[in-house]
Amino acid sequence: SDVLYRMSPDWSTMFQLDGRGFLVDNEKPNSNWFHEYIHSKDQERVLSVIKEAIRTKSIFELEHPVLQVDGSLGWTFSRAVPLFDELGDIIEWFGAASNITERKRVSEALEESEQLLRLSSELAQVAAWEYDVETNSMTRSTSHDKLYGIMNQGKWERETFLNATHPDDREKSNDLINKSLAAGGPDEYRFDFRVIYPDKSIHWLNVIGRIVRRNKEGAGKTVRGFITDITDRKMAEQGLRESEERFKAYVEQAADPLFVHDYFGRFVEVNPQACLSLGYTKEELLRLNLFDVEIDFDLASAQAAWSRFKPDEHFTLLGHQKRKDGTILPVEATFGCFDLKGERHFIVQARDISERIKTQEAIVANEQKLKVIYNSSTDAIFLLAVEASSYRFISVNKGFLVATGLTEEQILDKYVDAVIPAPSRSIVLKNYQRAIAVKKSVQWEETTEYPTGTKTGIVTIDPVFDDNGQCTMLVGAVHDITDRKKAEMLIEESEEKYRNLVERAADGIMQINEQGKIILANGFLC
Repeated sequence: SDVLYRMSPDWSTMFQLDGRGFLVDNEKPNSNWFHEYIHSKDQERVLSVIKEAIRTKSIFELEHPVLQVDGSLGWTFSRAVPLFDELGDIIEWFGAASNITERKRVSEALEESEQLLRLSSELAQVAAWEYDVETNSMTRSTSHDKLYGIMNQGKWERETFLNATHPDDREKSNDLINKSLAAGGPDEYRFDFRVIYPDKSIHWLNVIGRIVRRNKEGAGKTVRGFITDITDRKMAEQGLRESEERFKAYVEQAADPLFVHDYFGRFVEVNPQACLSLGYTKEELLRLNLFDVEIDFDLASAQAAWSRFKPDEHFTLLGHQKRKDGTILPVEATFGCFDLKGERHFIVQARDISERIKTQEAIVANEQKLKVIYNSSTDAIFLLAVEASSYRFISVNKGFLVATGLTEEQILDKYVDAVIPAPSRSIVLKNYQRAIAVKKSVQWEETTEYPTGTKTGIVTIDPVFDDNGQCTMLVGAVHDITDRKKAEMLIEESEEKYRNLVERAADGIMQINEQGKIILANGFLC
C-alpha cells in the first residue's frame, strides 16, 4: 500500500508520514525530513520541483530516490495535492508515495541489457532487420545503416538496399532474394555482397534472411534477418590467398630443389627443380616421403629434432639424397617449418653441393701443395700481421729459420723491432709503409747481420687488404743472394788484378773478340 504523508504549506516541515514499512514513520512535526529521506545527490532536483509546485499551486508529482527503512536507496513515485483556505492560500499538502523500487530495478536492468545488446551488436558489427514486402519498408536496429557506410535513413526500402549495394553485386543479390520470396522458394537465403562507402572504400557484408510469413499464394510476406560486416574476414581470406600464391610462386621458381612435407615426412609439395634433381615426375615424388630419398635420416630421429623446432627458426644439415637411378647426391639441407590448416609442416631446401665438395677438395689439395712449397722453399717466407703502425710475425717457413739462424720462439708473435736488427730495421719499416701506401709489391736489396752471419737478400713485400680497404697483412719473401754477392766480389777482384797486370806488362798486350774487334790494349801499344 502507498505511503501517506502531510506537509506544511512551504514544505519546510513534515507533519506526519505513515511509512508502511517502506520509509521510517514520522508521527510529529519534523523540520529535518528533507535530509533524512532525500539523498544528497537528488536534493537539488526534488527541491526544484517542490518550489515549482508551490509557485504554481499545482500538484507535486515526481519519481525520485529515497532512503528506505534499512538505510538503502529505493525509488518512489510521490504525488501531493495542495489544500487551500477560503482565500485560496495553501494551508497544507496531502500526499501519497508508491514504492517503485523493484520496477525501477527491472527497468534499469532492462535498459542496461538493451544498451549491452546495442553495444554488442555495434562492436560485433551486426544489425537486425525486418522487411515488410507489402509496404516495401524495413524496420532495423540502430547500427544497420552505419554498416552500409551511410547516415541513418528515414525509410529503408528494397531500392535503398539495391542502391547501397555494389553495382557488380546487385543482380546476384536481387535474384537470390526474389528466389526466396517466390512461392515454393527456400525459406532462408544468405550471401556476401559489397558496399561502397562515401570515401570510396569497399566493405563486405553478409546477409541472412528468413521468410517468417507467407501469403495464401505462398509468396513471402515478412522477412527477418541479420547483416554482418565481414570486411576483416574477407581481407584476411584475400591476404591468405595472396600469401599462398606468393608461396607457390616462390616454390615453383626457386633455383634450388624445395620439398614440403608433414610431420611424418610425407611430401605435400615439390618444385620443378626437385623433380629435375632427383629424376622423378612431380606425381611420383608426391607418392614418396622424405626418407625414400634422404638416406642419412630415419623418422624417429627426425621427429625428435622437428618437435623442438619453431616457426621462424631454421637449421642446416649435410646429407645425401638418392636419385631415381640409384646414384647418390650430396646436399646441404636447410629446414624451416610453418603451420598449415592447424598442422605443422616443414620446408626443405636441398642444395646440390657436388661442385662445392670438388672445389673444397681442390682447395685442400692446393693448400697442401702450397704448404709443401712453403716449407721446402730455400727462400725465406714470412707473414706479418699489420697492427696500426706495428708489424707482428705470425708465420715463417723453414727457409727463414735456416737463413737467419733464429728459432720460431724467437720470431713468432714478436714485432719486427725485436727481430730485425739495426740498421736494416729502419729500411725495412720504411718499405713496409711504402708497400701499404702504393698498395702493391715493393722490392729492395737488404744486408742484415743474423746469427748465421751477414746475409744479403732481395726482399719482396706484398700488402693484403680487407673488404674495407684496410691493410691487414704483409706477405714477404727473401731470396738469399749472399753467395752470389761474394762471387761477384771475387770476380771483380780478379778482373782488377788482370787489368793491373796488363797495364804493367813490359810487352804489348792486346785482346780481340770473335768479330776481330780490339777490346783491350795496354799502354805499351798506345
